[in-house]
Amino acid sequence: KYWSVPIPEFLKKFMAWGLTFIAVVIGWVFFRATSFGGAITILQGMMGMNGVSIPNGILVRLPFLQEIFVTIGITAHLGGGASFMYTWLWIVVVFPLVLILPTTQDLFYKVNGSLNKKHYENSATFWPFHSKFNFIYWQENKFWAVLISFALVSGLLTLSQVSEFLYFQF
Repeated sequence: KYWSVPIPEFLKKFMAWGLTFIAVVIGWVFFRATSFGGAITILQGMMGMNGVSIPNGILVRLPFLQEIFVTIGITAHLGGGASFMYTWLWIVVVFPLVLILPTTQDLFYKVNGSLNKKHYENSATFWPFHSKFNFIYWQENKFWAVLISFALVSGLLTLSQVSEFLYFQF
């Protein structure tokens, strides 16, 4: 008989969430790449197999990390520091919101959206701050009407912008 350590329920949900996140990110690469070889090249780059480089302007401002970066093989390149910082700033700001705010399933868990009687159990989801933010759910009131109207108007106003048609490859 195998010895087993019980895994806490929160950790199981976190691992399932992380695995789903990684699968979706990898799937998007294949969906977006122009060829299978291109997708493999992108995945290799995402894993650092083509080398890791950070903007020289950042490396200069972190002299205490220069020796560590050189030891582990991280190199520096010229330019791109502002773009690098804005990208990581967005990640640092938005990632906590993703963990804090409810998903669409969590927003609509009290609504029976179909003719069957199946009910969504929101306790089965990975929502680390469920006890603090479970008061956020959809209701038929003026607040949600204004919020959805704002989202609709914002979406309609962006229709005049030029964007690449994502499905042209198919």
